[in-house]
Amino acid sequence: MSQILLIVPRQYGYELTIRKNLELLGNEVYTLYHPSTKSLMYWILAKLSRGLFLSWRSKEEKKILSLLKTSRFDVVYAIHGYQYSPNFYYKLRLNGVQKIFAYTWDSIRETEFGRNINDYLTIFDRIYSFDPADAVNYRLNYLPLFYSEEGTADVPEQDYFLFVGSLVTMKRYEYFIKIKDYCLRNNVEFRYHLRVSYRLFFRELLKFNLLRHVSFKNLEYRDYLSLTKRAKGVFDLPGQEQLGLTMRSIEVLALKKLLITFNPTIKTLDIDPRSYLLIDADNICINFDVNFEPSDISPLHIKEWLRIQLEDV
Repeated sequence: MSQILLIVPRQYGYELTIRKNLELLGNEVYTLYHPSTKSLMYWILAKLSRGLFLSWRSKEEKKILSLLKTSRFDVVYAIHGYQYSPNFYYKLRLNGVQKIFAYTWDSIRETEFGRNINDYLTIFDRIYSFDPADAVNYRLNYLPLFYSEEGTADVPEQDYFLFVGSLVTMKRYEYFIKIKDYCLRNNVEFRYHLRVSYRLFFRELLKFNLLRHVSFKNLEYRDYLSLTKRAKGVFDLPGQEQLGLTMRSIEVLALKKLLITFNPTIKTLDIDPRSYLLIDADNICINFDVNFEPSDISPLHIKEWLRIQLEDV
């Protein structure tokens, strides 16, 4: 049994799923969450001055290291761990940590901390990325995201297609409107939940761009699963310039639903090509009556996903 320090953001409950499965693999786990990017102090300092922001974060790291001083960890496992400085991980090493592993589930870019993956290459023992392009460019290990829920035969399927997501860029909104209009023209029922932040909504409103068909509310994960399990197919709409498959793409395949995506990375998975539709953003043409065949993606179940990364723990 290993003593693992899990460093992870709070995101839709996935952090709890990761911890639970690390424990099921026989480890003792202590969780250190990322600082909330929604806190007032974080937002003000990040916008006001990088110097003040980094000074504040340095003080916070010292407090955490002081609290962890009496604990002993064999392994640190960091999900998108740039919220903590390279020096923070170095000091954990000095405190007896033997291995440090990391996974990035977002495309690599410079953060508000003024650093990216290059600053951690000599500190982490092994780094995995969900993005195949980043894996090549930074010489990382490529590993798609995971799933934990599987499809069951006892949920009756209904004749609708679904999209659930957050509006992180206007590019996603443009794709969303295209798909909505396409479904309307083809008499296909399209259900959706597109969440938008107040900040983005009013920023666009100041540009005289009224965002329609959006919601300020989060969709509960259990409600998302219920909608997905009953859908005939689910859309994955790109939100940022990234090649990694989204978590929801993997979940849709695991729930044995037709995935309709713009992302060509889907072709790199060892799955039946009849389990997805790859469509062209500039020339949308969808065969909603395609001969669907579900695929086995059990190697991406979270237990196997964690075993791959922590194989020598």
